[in-house]
Amino acid sequence: MTMRTIINSPAFFWTRIFGAFPVDKNVNYKKACAYTEELIGKGYNILIFPEGGITKDGNLQPGRPGIAYLSQKYDLPILPIAITGTYKLTVKKFLLRKNQVRVHIGPKFYYRDVAQQNDNLREAAQKIMHRVNCLLTKSN
Repeated sequence: MTMRTIINSPAFFWTRIFGAFPVDKNVNYKKACAYTEELIGKGYNILIFPEGGITKDGNLQPGRPGIAYLSQKYDLPILPIAITGTYKLTVKKFLLRKNQVRVHIGPKFYYRDVAQQNDNLREAAQKIMHRVNCLLTKSN
């Protein structure tokens, strides 16, 4: 997907309206997280979609290493949130209330609660995603 495609997508429009910004998954995660790190330094709260995109099959996708990198480096609390009922949700289904969308919020935790300091960041991201998956399995 090119940047032009991203900019013309409805998702990009809505994320920009709410002050969000896309992170380029095709660059080094340290470079991709540079702006996020700047915001953290200014005391902003950060909401991250650790899967890095919308699921194509309705299943939880692997977490990207940026979530582990940021949470470890800045000792940030992680508040796992799982949203169900949005797979294949269309504007029509939304307006007609055909899908029941639910938001599940788990207890906050820290990197050190799930991973070791010397863990590979990809493995640590999967340990973080396991907490989100636990919310999904509890909701079923």
